[in-house]
Amino acid sequence: MSCKHDCETKPLFPRPVENRPGLPTLAYRVGGYAEMRAHMLARISAHPLLAAWTHRGADDPGIALVEGAAIVGDILSFYQELYANEFYLRTAKWRESVADLVRLLGYRLAPGLGGDTRFALLAKGERPVTVPKGFGFTAQIEGQPQPVVFEASAALTAWPQLSSFHLYRPRLTPAIHRGEKEFQVLTALPSGLTLSPGDRLLLGVATPSAANPAELKHAQIAVVDRVWESFGATHVAIRGGITNLAISLLRAEVPPLQGVGVLNIGAVQKQMMQGGGALPQMFAGSPGTGAPRQMQQAVMIPPAPQPELAPASASELFAFKLGASHRHYGHNAPPQETKVDAKGRATVANVSFARRLDITMGPPAVPSIAASELPLDAAVDNLSPGIRVVVEGRYGNSAGGAGIRRWLVRGVSAVEKRGAGWSTLTGPSTVLTLDSHLAAKHGALTLNYADLRSINVHVVSGAGFRLQAVPRNTDAKRGRELDFYGT
Repeated sequence: MSCKHDCETKPLFPRPVENRPGLPTLAYRVGGYAEMRAHMLARISAHPLLAAWTHRGADDPGIALVEGAAIVGDILSFYQELYANEFYLRTAKWRESVADLVRLLGYRLAPGLGGDTRFALLAKGERPVTVPKGFGFTAQIEGQPQPVVFEASAALTAWPQLSSFHLYRPRLTPAIHRGEKEFQVLTALPSGLTLSPGDRLLLGVATPSAANPAELKHAQIAVVDRVWESFGATHVAIRGGITNLAISLLRAEVPPLQGVGVLNIGAVQKQMMQGGGALPQMFAGSPGTGAPRQMQQAVMIPPAPQPELAPASASELFAFKLGASHRHYGHNAPPQETKVDAKGRATVANVSFARRLDITMGPPAVPSIAASELPLDAAVDNLSPGIRVVVEGRYGNSAGGAGIRRWLVRGVSAVEKRGAGWSTLTGPSTVLTLDSHLAAKHGALTLNYADLRSINVHVVSGAGFRLQAVPRNTDAKRGRELDFYGT
């Protein structure tokens, strides 16, 4: 074991004073309390006449005297170092010391001057507030350990009206594009309507001038993520963003003609014009043979409706807050049913799910469904006349043709609970009487059929409202105009 590094060493006292040039602070203490106490106790232990004095507790008057002397020495050495630093210009901290040192060279310090600054006052209430001259303002200044007090150099009248508006660069409202998540409610939310995170909204394109549109186009259901107020307007953010604004090249598929072969529409029309309008007879036989195997009547199939192209942007969207959603009665009916003819023979037939929308619908609907009636797939207790619903579904112009998705808005004039049936499915239902049937125009076509399996009925909560994109500040860095919000 090396005693130089491992043995306990006594505190050094008195400590030699050595400082290299250029230091910001001088070390000038010969020792502190611990060093002085240890030094005096070591002297007592080394003296032969004091060998019998072995007690070192503070309850011994002699030891208490030693510790008191060490405290006095610690204080004296502290001030000795403090004064030694004030003797040199580089290490002096007191203004008086610096002034005395530079005065030896004939330099005089400039007197202290108060700083000037400007304060912006925010006045609340309706009456002006008078700030008298000499009124104190406390401010925390960087680099100052304590707050600084300023006094008003002149009296000031603070007007609350000047504190209630904000200046900003002119704002522009962009168009709504795909992926947009944040919107501003135009004018204000309808009376009694509130929005909260988790609410469902039906967003779609409607005629801008229509207060109560009968249809929404290119609609989607979105979930509210957050709601906040800004510039006196309600702002809404949705989860995921807008997905229904995009140019789509998809079209509804047109089923091919069955059992007729190739039908030349031009030739059919020509023969109809020459023959007084009679449908021509089409023959399907084996190629290369003169004898036909089967004769069928050519049927004019109406053109399938084509969906409108979704625009790439919209100036605004119409929104409904949605309540519960329901399905059309019969959507879960068995796809096939068994029928027995007059001779007692059983046959299996496919069940049609096409509903005629502009007239009373008979079988497979039993009892019949009036054109303005909409049976729901369950008995619902919280529906009443006067509400509005959005009927989403695929609508077409023929029973077996392909349909296009539409979102029709209808009012409910009556609500009735009764039994309903579709094919072999029967059960309780809530039947809504609408203010208008669901047949709608699509260009020159009348969409008077719907596949009831595609129909969803969304109950609307309150009145609808319009949304636009959140206005954004212009990117101009220069200009002579600023807008303000307030009065």
